[in-house]
Amino acid sequence: MSEEVQVEVLGVDELTDGEGAGTSCVVLRDTSMRHLSLSVGPCDATAIGSIVDGRIGERPSTHDSALRMLEIAGATMTRVTITEAFDGSYYALADLTIGDRPDQVDMRAPDAVAFAVRAKCPIFVAEHVMAENASEEVTP
Repeated sequence: MSEEVQVEVLGVDELTDGEGAGTSCVVLRDTSMRHLSLSVGPCDATAIGSIVDGRIGERPSTHDSALRMLEIAGATMTRVTITEAFDGSYYALADLTIGDRPDQVDMRAPDAVAFAVRAKCPIFVAEHVMAENASEEVTP
């Protein structure tokens, strides 16, 4: 198993170009203060940002419903790990426990983060992904 670092979700940043068009990114930070930004679409930004900011909707989100189905089936999400990065896309694995049996599910990294913040489970990033893609925190 490769070396991993635990990260926390700092939030969702909205980035705009000079003409008002924008994209969103989820910002993760490790204990060394390195930041990893994952580019996400508007649905992912809302799914992650709402939980991080403490905004709970009137109706369950897709991620809430899926976690509830896992719970009913006796499964628990125990952690997620961002394992690889290729051409700006990040890949992740979600670790589940189903009764006494461990299992893993391959996921898009934004979905894995959205599930993790809802399940309150730790998020890890492979060290080589952090080393190749993270930036150091800049203090003013």
